[in-house]
Amino acid sequence: QTQNYIFSIVTNTNTDKTYSTIQDAINDPLTLNNHTIMVKSGTYSGNFVINKKLTIKPVTGCNVILQALNPSEPVIKINLSGNGTTIHGFTIQGATNSSGVYVTGSLNCNLVGNNFTSNKIGVFISTSNNTILSENTFINNTYAGILLENSVKNLIYNNTALNNQFSIRFSNSNQNLIQGNTLRNNATGY
Repeated sequence: QTQNYIFSIVTNTNTDKTYSTIQDAINDPLTLNNHTIMVKSGTYSGNFVINKKLTIKPVTGCNVILQALNPSEPVIKINLSGNGTTIHGFTIQGATNSSGVYVTGSLNCNLVGNNFTSNKIGVFISTSNNTILSENTFINNTYAGILLENSVKNLIYNNTALNNQFSIRFSNSNQNLIQGNTLRNNATGY
């Protein structure tokens, strides 16, 4: 006799619906803008695409690692329809030929309290404005902790960047506020 079990490791706190994967929770038609997705402890392999305004974070007290399934793709990609998304409290790693989080064409996203390690780029903000990066750590990313390209009016404060090639790198970006960050042992500060 075969028994199938669905492990409820991800919850939409607005609908109380549970899921066995993070992407299933994001993609569910019942998951709407402004909903919150909570994730239980564990290591989750994937390349997650966010196309709604969501808050995604670990259950209180849980340790969650998001690991790139395909290291040539971002661990998390936030696109235009993901405006206003918040990613909070994860370890995001393993995108060795890409970025931990890639914010593209999006506005008003918040990346708070995450640990970006062993990616090519910790966070890549491209053609995106008003993103907040706060209280994150960027360690051992082979190219840059943070890369901004064609982006304006982003706020980068109280982050720590250690052992990256560049801690913060800008390309065609202006009016960004950089304040209170700790940058150590990077080949180039910014």
